[in-house]
Amino acid sequence: MVDIMENQNIIKKLIHISKEKKALMQNIFDLTNRQRRFLELEKIETVLKQIDLKDKYISEVDELDVKFYTLFNELKKNLAVDSIDKMDVEKYPQMKILKDIVKKILKLTEKIKIVDNQNINMLKQDMDEIRDKLKGVKKGQKATNAYGAYKNQISSMFFDKKK
Repeated sequence: MVDIMENQNIIKKLIHISKEKKALMQNIFDLTNRQRRFLELEKIETVLKQIDLKDKYISEVDELDVKFYTLFNELKKNLAVDSIDKMDVEKYPQMKILKDIVKKILKLTEKIKIVDNQNINMLKQDMDEIRDKLKGVKKGQKATNAYGAYKNQISSMFFDKKK
């Protein structure tokens, strides 16, 4: 049987990892909000830089998640439980801190998802406008090409090239 001190140590590590993840998630949320502003200003290069930075943060979150779940599964095994809700908060009071941080991370994740979806919709709208403009340009090109073909036919009618 694993002693209480070892489990408390695991919980401390889980709290530390969760705090790091929360900070990264806050950075992602801030970047997602900035992306929106840059989309409104049509600064696509800046949006792309924001996306690259966001991807970097997401990779760091993924690494933290692996560490977290490894430790969390060890803790569940040690305590013979299958859920965080079944862990004894009286015996391990730090679990309350961990649960609170996890709830905050989940709220941040939801906020990020909402803003991200708004950004995606804004981009789709922009893409539709661009598509419409391209259709207009293509129609203009067809008209120009048709005029060019017509112009070549007319020039041969008026000028005798047999001289």
